[in-house]
This record gives sequence, C-alpha cells and structure tokens, in this order.
Amino acid sequence: MMSDSDKTPRTASPKKWALIGTTALTGLGLALGSSGQPAHADGAAPMLLAQATISGEAGEAGEGAIETDDSGVEFLVHLGLFDAAIRIVGTLYALGEVAEAKDQLETSHHADYADLEEGLAEFSQNGFIDEYTEFSDLVLSGADAAAVAAAESRLLAAIRATHGADGLSTRDAFEAMVHLIETAAADFEAGVDAGRVAEPHEYRDAWGFVETVRATASDLAASKDATVARAAADVLAALEPAAALFPALNAQTVGSDASILYAAAGRIRFTILKVE
Repeated sequence: MMSDSDKTPRTASPKKWALIGTTALTGLGLALGSSGQPAHADGAAPMLLAQATISGEAGEAGEGAIETDDSGVEFLVHLGLFDAAIRIVGTLYALGEVAEAKDQLETSHHADYADLEEGLAEFSQNGFIDEYTEFSDLVLSGADAAAVAAAESRLLAAIRATHGADGLSTRDAFEAMVHLIETAAADFEAGVDAGRVAEPHEYRDAWGFVETVRATASDLAASKDATVARAAADVLAALEPAAALFPALNAQTVGSDASILYAAAGRIRFTILKVE
C-alpha cells in the first residue's frame, strides 16, 4: 500500500496490470510486530498456522511479497485482498466520490486480477474476469451508480463462489481471516495518527479487509455444520468492537486503538482450534 503522495497510475486493463506486489502479512503464526504485542502472552509464536516467509523489501505497513507453506491459505488471502479492493471502490462510488473510486481502482496494489490467476488455476477455477472487467469498465467510464452497484454485487458473488473450490478447507478460510485482520491492524496504524486519518489509502485498505472478513464470516455463520457456524459467529463477535475504528469509509476522524484489531485477530486465531 502507499500514501497519496506515492501513487503511480496503473493501466486500466485488468489483464495488463503489472504485479506490483502484495501485502506482506504480519505472518501466520508469527509474533505481532507493530502493535508491540506478541501473539502469545509469553511472546512465543503460535504454531497453529503455516509459517510465512517474507521476501522483497518491505514498504509502508509491511508491504512486500509473501510465500506460505499452505497454498490454500495463500490463495484465500490474495482473494481477500482483491475482494477488499472491490468493496472499497464500490463503496466510494456509492458515496458519490467517483474520482476517488477511479483512483482507488487504478492505483490499488490489490485490485489486480493477475495476482489470482495462479491460484485460480491451481484450484481449477474458471475465475471471474468477465465480472471484473464489467465492474472496472463501468467505474472508469463514470457509469450510473446503480449499474456499478449491480456489477459489484455480481463480482462479489463470483468471488464468494470461489471460496467453495475443491482443495480449499474451512480451516483455510479461518486462517486467511487472521492474516487479513492482522494486515488491517498494521494498515490502520499506518493510516491513522491520533484519531485523524492521515493516509486515506491505508485507512481504506484496513476498512476493506475488515469488511471482507465480516462478509466471509457471515457466509460461514450460515453453514449447516454447527461447529463452523459457531466459530464464524465468534469471528463476527470479535469484530464488533472494531466498529468504533471505522465510522465511515471517508471518515476524517476515527477511533485510534489498533489493538482492537490485533485482539480480534487473536480471537479468530483461537477459533481455528474449533474447526477441523
């Protein structure tokens, strides 16, 4: 992610966007860093999740490339980053901030379909390039807000369907949620200074990651598997305190306690013990 002063425009064609890089997460099973709070009280790194290896130079909020031992978790993290980018663009557009929505789509490191192509192939998914192209074309052309909203709904539904691919487990989904919330916490810290939104892109990314996890948990809460449904309900409850941090996507003053997000990530990590 980047500050407004560092934005470099990207070509609008989804297939041609360069793979700039993905958010380096605080690490599956790695002690939390920027909050100063270790994942365990004794400072030991939890071993529940696949270890992450960070490569490349880190930028703002720990940005870089990531490799994990679990391709399912890695793919779902990339899918979550992409999902969040779409939600941010769609919400900005719905708020009437069309220029900001276009800018977010063109400059976001996460609204890059190319990031997903390897994972889509690995898990035998056809993908959703048509839905993405429709959505991005409507946004960039300044189309009617209702048309953009309808296209966003179709795209998000297509993304959601991909979660059910063979080879992706429910446990993978919960582990990916931990990644996304820890990343949201790091981005929130980078974007908010003493309750003031100093870096809107960072703040919006944090908002998007939380909303993506909330949507995924809501889907899982409707599972016929009672254990999965309860675990997902626990995730939704863990996210409730975060509402104070995100009064609106275009807010200028917000709550400033990122530890709320780190605590939520810890609670979600605990739910993984309940899921096969």
